[in-house]
Amino acid sequence: MNGLFRVPLRHMRTLVWLLLDGFVISLVAASVPRRRVLIIRPDGIGDFVLWSNAGQELCAYYRHQGYSVVLLGNAVWAEWASDLGLADEVWALDTNRFVHNLRYRWGWLRRLRKAGFAKVLHPVHSRVFLVGDALVRSTNAEERVAPEGDCSNAFWLKRWSDSWYSRLIPETSRQSMELLRHAEFMRGLGLSGFVARAPKLSFSKTTSELKSISKPYVVLFVGAGLKIKVWPARNFGEIGLRLRECGINVVLAGGPMDHLQATKILECLNGNAINLVGKTNLSELAELLRNAVVVLSNDTSAVHIGAAVGTPVLCMLGGGHFGRFLPYVVEESEPFRPLPIVVVQPMSCFGCNWQCIHPRERGEAVKCISDISVEQVWRHVEEVLPLWTRVKERTRKGS
Repeated sequence: MNGLFRVPLRHMRTLVWLLLDGFVISLVAASVPRRRVLIIRPDGIGDFVLWSNAGQELCAYYRHQGYSVVLLGNAVWAEWASDLGLADEVWALDTNRFVHNLRYRWGWLRRLRKAGFAKVLHPVHSRVFLVGDALVRSTNAEERVAPEGDCSNAFWLKRWSDSWYSRLIPETSRQSMELLRHAEFMRGLGLSGFVARAPKLSFSKTTSELKSISKPYVVLFVGAGLKIKVWPARNFGEIGLRLRECGINVVLAGGPMDHLQATKILECLNGNAINLVGKTNLSELAELLRNAVVVLSNDTSAVHIGAAVGTPVLCMLGGGHFGRFLPYVVEESEPFRPLPIVVVQPMSCFGCNWQCIHPRERGEAVKCISDISVEQVWRHVEEVLPLWTRVKERTRKGS
């Protein structure tokens, strides 16, 4: 019964929020637009990293025209973006509170209404009606631009929110990899020379704990945003044992929710690993990955951060969103800067949007991930280790 009413209730809440948002916006006098640009990116860490090349060039493009640029980003990565100096200002949005806390929500709508932005960009393919679209609606900008996007929102909601934009940039393919989508959006804005490349970011923050890690080491990033995308702990443990036999130290990394997975892996390794799960912020994680021989990761943000700092990455990839975020498709590559390598167990049901049709025990990974064998991954590890040696040697000689 609960499932029967869940969707209608969600749509009803959306309509109520829509009406209340309109009422709040109507009560706030909009400021006169000034030479300010707002870029709205309320999505996750990996999405931000994939967009970072476009973000850097976009901010530079508008600064050159005399605009100040404000990046409104997800609170989980906003401080990190501020440290990177990506925009003149970075505003941190707690997306969960924005959707569920009316006072917090209306505070943001009033703030944007009064901010006086001349242009608003929302460069997100799968726009969220109650978050990014609602934020755009609250502004008084004459120019509001987004990609055409998909119908991950209900179609009738997307048709509604499309009317809040002055311009929607066409997308040539519904199946494009995100890096290609970003390039297409940038060229649609007029940056004709922008091409899709792997993300590239520079970091310099190193804590004393990171400095104390003996090299060489491999990072096993053990968690993921969805538990169904997590490769089994026993498999990570077996890879760790083989790395130890090769004289390479093992470092476990992940978020605060990954402690149980880390404990299981440590048991497989008889405690012979450095456990940094839940102990690094994003800047520290980037530095940890930058100094690693290889990163082995589930399909999560660590793959993109590792690629952005130039470290070889192996990702155990399932088929839920295959082709959208991974594997990378670029229009221009850099020598000695490896793209992430995906380890895949192909299945006919790829593209399921993680609506898996195969039975599994509660808490276990979906079949396309759990069926990836240790031997499949280890073959790639053996191929990547010599590559790392060549890349580091080339980097050392060039410095």
